[in-house]
Amino acid sequence: MKTLHNIWPRIIGIPVSVLLLNLLWLETYQHHWGIYAATSLAAIVVLVLVSEFALRSLKAYGERIREDEALKKVSLQSQFDCLKTHINPHFLFNSLNSLSVLIAEDKTKAENFLDELSTVYRYMLQSHACDLMTLRTELTFIRAYFSLMKTRYGNAIDFSIDVDDRHLDTLLPPLTLHILVENAIRHNIILAEQPLLITINATADGQLVVCNNIQRKPLKANTLQVGLDNISSRFRLLHLPQPAISDNGQSFTVQLPLLQKSGTI
Repeated sequence: MKTLHNIWPRIIGIPVSVLLLNLLWLETYQHHWGIYAATSLAAIVVLVLVSEFALRSLKAYGERIREDEALKKVSLQSQFDCLKTHINPHFLFNSLNSLSVLIAEDKTKAENFLDELSTVYRYMLQSHACDLMTLRTELTFIRAYFSLMKTRYGNAIDFSIDVDDRHLDTLLPPLTLHILVENAIRHNIILAEQPLLITINATADGQLVVCNNIQRKPLKANTLQVGLDNISSRFRLLHLPQPAISDNGQSFTVQLPLLQKSGTI
């Protein structure tokens, strides 16, 4: 099709040139009107046929482009939905384990934990219908999730959120914060004498920074990458800039670009 785009203007140029030459040489056809009429008619016919062919080709090309884009969009949506569904089973499994421990230790805490779990899980199910969520909503969810973890770990874990109100209406993929916080909890030692601190802050230029101190459990290195790959894939499928990840040995930090509702970063 690209070759056609390069050639068909040249093809159209042939009959156009013939018509122009006929006009320029009109005086030479004074005694040969039949030749003039025949060449002009032939040039017009060729011009019409080539133009019609070119228009049909361009229309077909445009339709193929639209079909390809539609198929790509369906494929990307399928991949994105698949990524989102990977979150729930793991979260539910961990939560039920925590609830089982609490039931044996403190039934009142277990009941409160179950109520909070219902609220959190309801949000997680609802979030699957959205590709983007406001930071305000995500922070409300993550605070509820923090409450669950605080019930489970007590003073062995602590959280800090410092986000200016002007950032609350920005957007990011739903459950991104959950993945990062769960990764921190899953891969680090959490003890009263070695508390885990997770902070969420917003920079002046509209970046969300999630950070935790490092005191890693002896787990396989690639288990940490699964959650990070999930986040990177979701940002990529939504055509958003990739999160910036840094590990200086003391703290693990992920910087997330926030999308303005107008559609700009």
